[in-house]
Amino acid sequence: MINNQEINTLVINNKNFILFISLYMIVGTLFTSFLAIELKNTIIIWVGIFIFLVLPFIFKNKFRNIFSKKASLLFEESRLTIELFDFKTEDSLIKENIKYSDIKSFRGINSSKDDSAFIKLFLKNGDSVNYTFLNQGKASNETDVIENLFTFINLYNANLKQEEKIVLIPNFFATSRGRGFIIALAILLAIAIALQFLFIPKAIPISLFSGFIFFLIIIAQSKIDNAQIKKLK
Repeated sequence: MINNQEINTLVINNKNFILFISLYMIVGTLFTSFLAIELKNTIIIWVGIFIFLVLPFIFKNKFRNIFSKKASLLFEESRLTIELFDFKTEDSLIKENIKYSDIKSFRGINSSKDDSAFIKLFLKNGDSVNYTFLNQGKASNETDVIENLFTFINLYNANLKQEEKIVLIPNFFATSRGRGFIIALAILLAIAIALQFLFIPKAIPISLFSGFIFFLIIIAQSKIDNAQIKKLK
């Protein structure tokens, strides 16, 4: 028997956040570049880089709060309750009671690059429920949505026949296509590095360095995705 678990965290509209940040960076950088060319002042470019490319990372939480709501999750033996509140007034906005018996399959992703986690529940009636939570990836299960989701779904599945259990849908990097993508990317990166040292051995372009960092992030995400498969019994 597992005690009910309540988690108070934040939920973000990730699509709107990414769209806003992308437009903020692109439009801001283009505007300051145009202004620098018109006024023939290169200092404006560096000011623009700082304002539109650096500040979003320094004040990341401030930017995210614009698109965030407070969230309360209650994991019980037979159901999951998700309630969203206004970030400032704390007025209740949405409350969903989801019975585990209504869930056909699910997906859960802990991000390797930040503190976000994404869940999507596919219901038997054809509908789906999805949220992106913040302040995740903690060591304690008291705040970790993914850990608790797996724990309570395992509890629900324990006494069911295989065909009645809630099924985990593997994340991309835990599938054969995802592994193929990683292998292909590794080969391309190795070729790029070999060509770089062969023809221009004294210079390492920023694009190559960025590609290597991107590859490491994918490897880290792949390890997380494969580890999650083992959690579902």
